[in-house]
Amino acid sequence: MNSKSTHHGIRGAEAHSREGKVDKAIKAIDASRKAGLHIKSQLVADGGGLCLKLPLATYTSWLRFGGRRIYPGHGSARSIKLAEARTAHEAALRLVRANKNPVTEKLKARTQAAANKTFMEAVRAFLQAELKSDKTRAVWRAALLGEVVGADGKVTKAENNYCSKLHRVPVADIDTPLVLAVLNPIWTVKPETAGRLRGRIERVLSWTIGQGMGGGIELDRYRNPARWDGHLEHVLSAKAQVHEVEHHAALDRHRCRRSLQRSPNSPAWPPVPSSSPS
Repeated sequence: MNSKSTHHGIRGAEAHSREGKVDKAIKAIDASRKAGLHIKSQLVADGGGLCLKLPLATYTSWLRFGGRRIYPGHGSARSIKLAEARTAHEAALRLVRANKNPVTEKLKARTQAAANKTFMEAVRAFLQAELKSDKTRAVWRAALLGEVVGADGKVTKAENNYCSKLHRVPVADIDTPLVLAVLNPIWTVKPETAGRLRGRIERVLSWTIGQGMGGGIELDRYRNPARWDGHLEHVLSAKAQVHEVEHHAALDRHRCRRSLQRSPNSPAWPPVPSSSPS
């Protein structure tokens, strides 16, 4: 075995040993709590500034930033492994080297994630805040979420779920191709439905950005991908140029021949017997 593989083997064994110590420490804390004993606060160092904080059993980095101590947390030892805590600790170290505070950066990321709602979340918030009529809310819900609420309050799937491609997409990530993926399949076959759907998507997106729930995008800089004027009007046919196809029943061929014979401009047809054929 070469020295490199030996070194990795030793490191792996050390990591396993330390993780075992963490498990033992947590079990000892649980046993002490169950017995009603006092648990003394302490730090178990993993090396490089990463510690296990007891009795809370949370992983914490002890770092210096801007001339003072900071203690970014990485989660409970009950829910994450030591290797995951080490990865988070290394990420915190990189932020410090880049002159960024890991604590404030983590808060920013959480705030942004909470503010960047998915389309489904945005629709639900919009319906609750903006639409007062239960009937109107139900129509919008069926069109945008593909959900129908029965008289008993039970939610079932609508016949059509037009916006399913948007549901799990953050509002800030919805672009023109995604909107077109929703509208194109129904634009020519259901122009009225498609037109109303486009308008509702546009309104929900603009409202969400205006409420600050679109990942930090400012409303005055936002270009709604579902807008019509100067945008989708150049991609989709105008509704006035699109008509739903209405089929009529075919004429009986005998009646059609008699009608043509009575027309002075019709081509010569063989005479049609007065009686219907057997």
